[in-house]
Amino acid sequence: MAHRKDVTNLLYNYYGKMLSTYLTHTNPSSTVTPQTTLLTKMGYDAAGPPDFTRQAAE
Repeated sequence: MAHRKDVTNLLYNYYGKMLSTYLTHTNPSSTVTPQTTLLTKMGYDAAGPPDFTRQAAE
């Protein structure tokens, strides 16, 4: 049986706010999509709270 694996990479700015996450899910048993990736980007306004979040699957 093949092993599934999830890897998450997090990117922060100088002030400690999260800028993006990149999740890679690998499932060698799948013949259709053996690897799926999800990129999430966050943006902040001048006052500091989150301004937007965007996701894109590859």
